[in-house]
Amino acid sequence: MNYHQEQRLIIETFRSGVPSRRVASRFPMGREKYLETALHQIKALRPDGTQCSLISANYGEGKTHLLHAVWDLALREECVVSLAILSRETPFDKLHKVYPKVIAGSYLPGSGQPGIEQLVSGIRSGSREADEIIGFAEKHLHPKLGLVLRNYIEGSSTDSLYALYQDLAGEFITAQDLKAIHRINFRGSAGVGRFSPLAHTWDYFRMVDALVRIKGYRGWVLLFDEAELIGKLGMGARAKAYANISRFLNSQDGLLNTLTIFAFASSFFTDVLDNRNDLAKAPAWLQTRGLAEEAARADRVLDRIAKSESLLPLSQGHLATVMEQIVDAHAGAYGWDPPVDGAELFRCVQELFPARDTKLRTRIRAAIQWLDHLLQYGEPPVLRVSDLMEDKVSGELGEAGRAEQPVRG
Repeated sequence: MNYHQEQRLIIETFRSGVPSRRVASRFPMGREKYLETALHQIKALRPDGTQCSLISANYGEGKTHLLHAVWDLALREECVVSLAILSRETPFDKLHKVYPKVIAGSYLPGSGQPGIEQLVSGIRSGSREADEIIGFAEKHLHPKLGLVLRNYIEGSSTDSLYALYQDLAGEFITAQDLKAIHRINFRGSAGVGRFSPLAHTWDYFRMVDALVRIKGYRGWVLLFDEAELIGKLGMGARAKAYANISRFLNSQDGLLNTLTIFAFASSFFTDVLDNRNDLAKAPAWLQTRGLAEEAARADRVLDRIAKSESLLPLSQGHLATVMEQIVDAHAGAYGWDPPVDGAELFRCVQELFPARDTKLRTRIRAAIQWLDHLLQYGEPPVLRVSDLMEDKVSGELGEAGRAEQPVRG
């Protein structure tokens, strides 16, 4: 990709509003300080060096963009990276529904294909790697995982490899099917043990953490976006979700070489932690149901969430710098020399959106539309859009402005 294509990719990505790892890595949008912190955490990854970060930001202030920048940073540091977006279909109180999304959003350095197949497909029977991962699973994890890995790596039949990999990716096969596969591979019986996806999926996270370490990668970077959607769950489900988040905080729960980042919307703290009093009610809900260990987990993590690092709205100086980068990218994308600099564009956008709480992504998309109009018509648009809503910015800024007050000339 040449320079002009690269710059056009930046502009078109911001115009569409769809996050891009490639663009985020080249356009940090004033979050360089946090990326330095993330790089330090990544470089500090080692066995027993698991870490967890909890960040928050207002909607539209770049937390998803930041996660994509961390994603690119981690890949360049030889980490396996997984990105999952929480939702009603990915509720954090049920890790067996989260884990498949994590694996589907996992990438290895140098690979454009998602998934963890490359972590296991190259392990040869009898190798050091095989002995380590099978031994780890049989000693520390649910018996089913040791059996799945042994059959995948050492089995004589290739017919079952797909089903075994699907189990490792979160589409769990039944005990009956696994026993049948084992009989074909080893001509003997095997005990699977009672397996519950709800209770035992955490062992699958531990298995991936171990695979990453055994295969020689620096570590595993787990990114969870839109964590505020935990607030859509009921009281009991939220309490269990907090307890599950706590598992990612440090090495004590079995992830030995992982950096996990949860990104919350700032509204979560007022709407959920304060207004619903989750700080007190969630641990109490678990305690009254005899889940003392889970209650302690929830209590620990709620304190961390309440003190999470907030991504503050950018200062005017940072915004002007971002606008300067937008001017440069637009010039490179379309091969022209805009007659404005970042400071002038910042002033023009400020006039369009005088409200101090206007979202960063709204300002950026408006700036691009402003430059588009200047490029097409040779003069800046005359717009009256101080009350323009965000959903009108992309593709409608010029039309809305011309309807209110026609462009001169």
